[in-house]
Amino acid sequence: MEAGIIGLGKFGMQLGKSLTEMGHTCAGIDIDYARVQQAREIMSHVYEADAADINTLAELKVHTLDVVAVTIGSHLEAALLAIMGLQELGAKKIMVKASSPLHKKVLERMGVAIIVQPEIDAAKQMAFKLDNPGFLDLLPIGRGVFIQEATVDDWAGKSLRDLNVRRKSNLLVAAVREKDSDKYRFVPDPDHVLQKGDSLLIIGYGDDMQKVAGKT
Repeated sequence: MEAGIIGLGKFGMQLGKSLTEMGHTCAGIDIDYARVQQAREIMSHVYEADAADINTLAELKVHTLDVVAVTIGSHLEAALLAIMGLQELGAKKIMVKASSPLHKKVLERMGVAIIVQPEIDAAKQMAFKLDNPGFLDLLPIGRGVFIQEATVDDWAGKSLRDLNVRRKSNLLVAAVREKDSDKYRFVPDPDHVLQKGDSLLIIGYGDDMQKVAGKT
C-alpha cells in the first residue's frame, strides 16, 4: 500500500512510523522544516510543502496514492483546503483526523469517508476495557460491528455447541486459542470444550457484545 500523510505532528508521525514498519510506503508532507527533517528518519519520501495548495498536491501526485491521511490538527483552514484539493483531484481514499466533534460534523458534510478522533476513540476503548475486564481488546470493523478478544472464565467446561452463542446472543466465535498456545484456530470445532484461560475472537454488534461482556 502507498499512503500519503499530510501533517507530521505526533499523530501523523506515529502513523507514518507504524505503516512503514508494516512494510508500506509512506509519503509525508508538512510545511514545518523541523518536522520534515525528523520524518526523513522514518519515512522514505518526505516533502516540505504547503498541502493547502492544490497545485502542490497535484505536483506531488498525492491523489494517486492508495490512501491519504490528513492529520493537520491545529490549523483547521489548512486541513479543509487540503481535503478539498484532494477531493477535486479525485483522491481514491481520504482519512482525516478530527480535532473536535464540530470538526467531525464538518468533515461528514464534506463527504469524508474515514474520520478518526484519536483521543475520543482511545478513551472509549479504555472505558470499555475497564467496564468489561474479561475483554482484552476491541476493534471496530464496520458500522457498529466489532471484533473482540475475550478470556474464557465462566464458559470453561462448555463447548461452543453447548453455549450456542450465535443463536442466544447473535455473536460469532471466529477463533479459539488454547491458553498454552500462541496461535488461533479459526472456524473452531463446535464440540471443542473450552478451558479457563483460553482466548476467543468474537464478532458481533456492540450492543450484543455488551450483553455477554464479563460472562465469558
